[in-house]
Amino acid sequence: MPDYHKMYLKMAQAAGDAAELNRMATDRLIKAMQEAEDIFIEAEDTPLRIVPLEQPKSDEGVSG
Repeated sequence: MPDYHKMYLKMAQAAGDAAELNRMATDRLIKAMQEAEDIFIEAEDTPLRIVPLEQPKSDEGVSG
């Protein structure tokens, strides 16, 4: 008969490890994004411009 307790513990441990790896990867990506934003903001020649929002076409988004 299979050792269900052992199987469960193995799967639970792997799920916990995967969740921790996911959290670590997310934290690393957020940190990299913030550092990239800082580099962009600190650049003296950063061109900033306002881009107008596109208006929906007359037949889009209108409920009758």
